[in-house]
Amino acid sequence: MENTIFILEESAAGEIHLTEEKIIVSGESVEPVVSITTGLQGENGKGLEFNWDGTRLGVRQEGKAEFAYTDLKGDPGEPGIRGETGPQGVPGSIQAGDGSAITAAFSEASARETLISGESLSVLFGKLKKFYSLTPETLTANRTYYVNSSTGNDLNDGLSSTSPFKTVTNALRVVYGLDTRAFNVTIDCCSQVYSITTKLTVGGLSGSGVLIIRNGTICNSGGGSVLTASGYRCNLKIHDMTLISSYDNAHQTEGGILTADYGAQVEIQNATLDFQSDSSIYSFGSYIYAKRNSKIYLNNGTITFNNTIGKKVSFLLRAAYMASLIMEYNTVTIILNAAFDPETYFAGGYAFGFLDIQSHTRIENTAYTRKLFQLAYLSFLRYQAFLPSGGSGTSIAGNSLVL
Repeated sequence: MENTIFILEESAAGEIHLTEEKIIVSGESVEPVVSITTGLQGENGKGLEFNWDGTRLGVRQEGKAEFAYTDLKGDPGEPGIRGETGPQGVPGSIQAGDGSAITAAFSEASARETLISGESLSVLFGKLKKFYSLTPETLTANRTYYVNSSTGNDLNDGLSSTSPFKTVTNALRVVYGLDTRAFNVTIDCCSQVYSITTKLTVGGLSGSGVLIIRNGTICNSGGGSVLTASGYRCNLKIHDMTLISSYDNAHQTEGGILTADYGAQVEIQNATLDFQSDSSIYSFGSYIYAKRNSKIYLNNGTITFNNTIGKKVSFLLRAAYMASLIMEYNTVTIILNAAFDPETYFAGGYAFGFLDIQSHTRIENTAYTRKLFQLAYLSFLRYQAFLPSGGSGTSIAGNSLVL
């Protein structure tokens, strides 16, 4: 019988050798005869090398260039049990900023003020600052801000004539950021001239008080009115101001100098309104224009209409779209200092516009020989000897009424 066995042996040098031996057993002998044959020594084996790449395990044979990678990342396990809620933290606090950084950034853009979504940048800035400050300042008394285009700086506080703002637009930004309650806010223009390139739109205060702009000159060389009061919350008083349009194109339906719109209420006391451009104004352009549920009061003072170049203006006074233009409570002196175009109407009403001009209104001029009034589409005019004595020509249409 022949069997084969393998034997591991350790040499004197510490090497392990595997030998193959064959054992032959003879069954006829009492003692088996064993014959052992030793095989040849094999070559040394090659090792394995390992490398991790994230969740991948790479294996290569010693001497090879590339690892063979296997991703060992398993599927996500089930979410663990939610731990207990930690202890309550210490309450935090909010510190209100003064908005000075925003004021500084926006002051540089005042000359490029544009309309956004129907509101001027001044209005939008005021709303932004109101939320930025978190706790807007609440007035406890009437307040005056001073503006001086020569000596002012929009980074000043504006609260005195020695630390005035530089621009009216910046003063409006600050005003819109106040909680005014029932108090009035005045912007004093310090007898300076302010040049703008687009109309100045004035909104209302946050409370029920009056916004007063006084004592200065605003000149608009761009399109639209010089000043537009807009919105039901706007209660504006113009006092001792000169408003000039030097725009070289037609104003059309906007109104040339002062406009009240969307329910605004405006009072004018001592003002000069002047066109200083050689282009004509047409298509219902006017010096003073109340429209869309607004009211304009000419109150106890002098209103001067200048027409430096003698351009064509459709109306001096106009009310339209359920708006009112009223001169009835106090003596108002109207001065006409120019030879207006023969087609210019002193007053006009359109689409439920209402004009109320009473007898104690005095009109002074050298010789007003232009048209008197034009009413259309259910407009109303109430007067008592107010019309210029030298004027002639009227137009009444569309069920309008003169009282």
